[in-house]
Amino acid sequence: MKGEFIVKVADTTFTLQPGDSAFAPRTIPHTFAKIGEEEGQMLVLFQPAGMMEAFFKEMSKLGATIPANQEQTLKDLWKRHGMEIVGPPLKVQKHECFCGLMRQFRFLDMMHFNMYFNFI
Repeated sequence: MKGEFIVKVADTTFTLQPGDSAFAPRTIPHTFAKIGEEEGQMLVLFQPAGMMEAFFKEMSKLGATIPANQEQTLKDLWKRHGMEIVGPPLKVQKHECFCGLMRQFRFLDMMHFNMYFNFI
C-alpha cells in the first residue's frame, strides 16, 4: 500500500511495490522487510485465519517495550501458534523488520493458513 518491501518465499526473493502481491503457502519458510526510507504499509491476508487472531492479540500484550529476552519470547509466542523460526533475518542495506526480529518462519500445521502479501 505504501513503500517498498523485500519478500522471500522459500528460495525466491521479490521486491514488492504498491500494486504488487506475493503468495506464501503454509509450511514454506517466508519473511519480509521494509526497504527504503519512506513509510511502509502492507495488507496481509490469512486464509483460513486459524490461530492468527489469537497470535496477534497475544503479541499486542507485549506492549511497546522490548523484553530483555525478545528473541526467546517471540520464538515461544510463535511456537504456541504453530510457527517456528527457521532462518536468519533478511540481509538488506537499510530496512525495518516486522517486530524488529522478523526471521524466516514457517507454519507447522498444514491446515494453519496461507499468507498473501497484497500491495494496493
